[in-house]
Amino acid sequence: MIRAVGGDVIVVHNSDTPLVEYNEAYDLGLGKYPFVAGNFAGMWPFTSKNPTFQHNIVGGSRPVTYDATAWDCDVSNTGTCTYQYNYSFGNAGGFYLDCLSGCGTVLSVALYGDALVIVGDDGDVMVQGSLAASS
Repeated sequence: MIRAVGGDVIVVHNSDTPLVEYNEAYDLGLGKYPFVAGNFAGMWPFTSKNPTFQHNIVGGSRPVTYDATAWDCDVSNTGTCTYQYNYSFGNAGGFYLDCLSGCGTVLSVALYGDALVIVGDDGDVMVQGSLAASS
């Protein structure tokens, strides 16, 4: 478990089919060296091919200039960027950010509860199921 980190928690760089799973991160953008003037996300890939993030938790990121999301598929990735079976809560920027143009991602897939969200590089979004929270 990682708590009160200044910004990004896990960033996978230049990897082929990385699997990031069973991690917990709380209170992003806090700690001894808070990163408040730019952007960060909890867990995300950079210049990687077919990354998968699953069974992770990110919660409590504070507001910053940009982002502050739990998950982000960003910067020159290829193949399919998959986020599945993750849990996020209380993040200032929401649960997911996808770079829609110029980042190289062919396809992003985010599974959230009963919903499947697919985002293509052309910006087309397909949602199957419901994004409504259950009580």
